[in-house]
Amino acid sequence: MSPTTIRRSLLAAGAVAATLALPSAASGFGTIDGKMGQHAEHEKITRVLSCEAVGAPTPCFQPLSMDQLAGTGGTLGGVGIPDSPLEIIGHPEAHCDDADYLPGKPYETSNAARAAQAIADCVTNFGRNLDRAVEAAGGTVDASGRAILGQTDVNIPTCTMGSGNIGRAKCNALEFLGRALHAAEDFWSHTNWADTANPSRPQITKPAETGPDGRIITAATYDITNPLGLGRANLVPFLRYPVPTNLLPTAEQMQAQEAPISGCDDSAQDLVNWLSALAIPITALLDKRLCPDRVGHSTLNKDKGLIDWRTGQTSSPSTPRGTIGDNFQRAVTGARAQAKAVWEDFVAAVITRYGPDRGNAIIRALTNDTPWTACRVSGRGVWAQSAPGGEKSSTSSITTTIVNRTGQPLNCDSAVLDTGQWASLPPDSLAAGGSARFRVESKLVDQGGGGPSGSVWLAIGDTGYGVRYSYDNPIVGSNEMSCDVVRNGVIDRSAPYRCTVRNIRGQQATPTLEVTA
Repeated sequence: MSPTTIRRSLLAAGAVAATLALPSAASGFGTIDGKMGQHAEHEKITRVLSCEAVGAPTPCFQPLSMDQLAGTGGTLGGVGIPDSPLEIIGHPEAHCDDADYLPGKPYETSNAARAAQAIADCVTNFGRNLDRAVEAAGGTVDASGRAILGQTDVNIPTCTMGSGNIGRAKCNALEFLGRALHAAEDFWSHTNWADTANPSRPQITKPAETGPDGRIITAATYDITNPLGLGRANLVPFLRYPVPTNLLPTAEQMQAQEAPISGCDDSAQDLVNWLSALAIPITALLDKRLCPDRVGHSTLNKDKGLIDWRTGQTSSPSTPRGTIGDNFQRAVTGARAQAKAVWEDFVAAVITRYGPDRGNAIIRALTNDTPWTACRVSGRGVWAQSAPGGEKSSTSSITTTIVNRTGQPLNCDSAVLDTGQWASLPPDSLAAGGSARFRVESKLVDQGGGGPSGSVWLAIGDTGYGVRYSYDNPIVGSNEMSCDVVRNGVIDRSAPYRCTVRNIRGQQATPTLEVTA
């Protein structure tokens, strides 16, 4: 029975249970937390792209968008899709697996070409996913660079990953970007690119035998459980985008031990153990050797351990190769650096493809939780960061008209929603002499059915002054709406600007906020 057949049989035996909590197989860094020794390592590595990480890149991902790419709280995110129950079996190219080779017994010289091809297959898959990510990203904004609400909202419902490119444009782009990052991160875990062998054990158990003329009669015999580590710290040059195919390892480099190798996927034993713990009968499969006389995934991987996602510091490695020296730390450090490099390449590719103006708008749509507005949107409300849904019938609402008589533009700084939902948001910028409306509505299932409440902060040009407008229209009780001119977040009674709020009454209130010089 072939390794692939065995893996498929194991998956079939535990199909129902596998959909609930699939172990890692040869998936690389873990994607789930608290099972089979995994600690959501992929998620924590990918969060190097979060705005909250130490040394975050520019641009970086805001929290909700980061969750869709990295996964969180039991969701895989784009980076975890290659480890999903429907995909984890039979796709070595998604994890840079099966590129095993040693320049001696038990391998034949011809195996070097197979190993080099396995690396090439992984890189091809990596590049293809980034191609698809760049293509999907174009659907997040219109020709003018405005974010398309229906294509960029990642709030309710959340993205459906693994949907075969039928979801919202932002979700599709983050899925394909995540798939590429998965391969790039796994490369550092699955190969010997950055690690070192166990120094207390031999790598060659029997030296090569040579004849009187110096020609090799019998090749050296290698210890397949302790292959050479390359100990490199530099970025993997062929896991960049666009893919530099001229830098891919060759069979000759494999033979000279100058190219990285990865393990043959023998990790179905994890699945065997897991299914056995669930009392699923699989005795007939227990004795099958998935990778006879080959360097196994279980030998080379540095998949499991604790990672501080903000700093990248690691502890408690729990795989044999990971516990040697600082191998686990080296794998995580390299994977984080590679993820940042791939993201930078992706940003550059989007700008090249769509031009600077639209390209930068696309990147903002991918990384910003509310790309449809320049306001920083926040608040305690469940729907605070959801896209505005337009005017609807509601028990209570506030439709505010902003009138600008300052002689300066009014720029939206922040929009806070503590209860209710957005029907429309404040304008990004309101020119001097202009007026504009925004509307908030009650949401009966939110906060026990309370009316809309929150605040809006508007900057008065570049003067350093601003306006804080607070609003509350409870279903039961009196309306409260007020405004203050502020400087550095503090009310300034002597400011050269004034604000007033009038017409605040009624369940369907229509107040006017006027700001004057």
